[in-house]
Order: sequence, then C-alpha cells, then structure tokens
Amino acid sequence: MSNMDGINSLLDPGRFTEPPEVSSIKNYIKNKYDANSIVQLRAKDIIVSVDNAALANSLRLNILDLKQKCGVDQKIIFKIGLG
Repeated sequence: MSNMDGINSLLDPGRFTEPPEVSSIKNYIKNKYDANSIVQLRAKDIIVSVDNAALANSLRLNILDLKQKCGVDQKIIFKIGLG
C-alpha cells in the first residue's frame, strides 16, 4: 500500500456520517419550509444557520415543535446567513 492509499482511506467521505440530530433538523427545515440550512452540533447546544431573518424567526416561534419532532433536548441557537 502506498502512502497516498493510506491518506485516501482516511479522507473517504463514506467514513463519516452526520449525527442523527443534525440530519433530522435539516430534514425538518427542508420539508416544512423548503429551505436549506447549516446545522452545527456542539457539546451543550445546536447552532442552526438559515438564509434569512423571516425563516429564523419562524423557526424560533416553532421551536417546541422542532425539538419534539426531531428528538432534540439541547438548546438551539438560530443564526441568519448561510455563508
């Protein structure tokens, strides 16, 4: 096995999977609002970045529904801007 084969096996994208909380929040936003999001899971909270303020505020108003349907009990922080 060459050195590059070892590096490629470490960087294999199929090796890493999203935590279930991340994928469930992304799916919730995509299905309910037809919008993209970036979700970051941290030790004590989850950061959800969305494209605009209207969507972020709508999510804030529906945070209990989001937490219940996604099975999340951590604090959720909403940020505006995907970049």
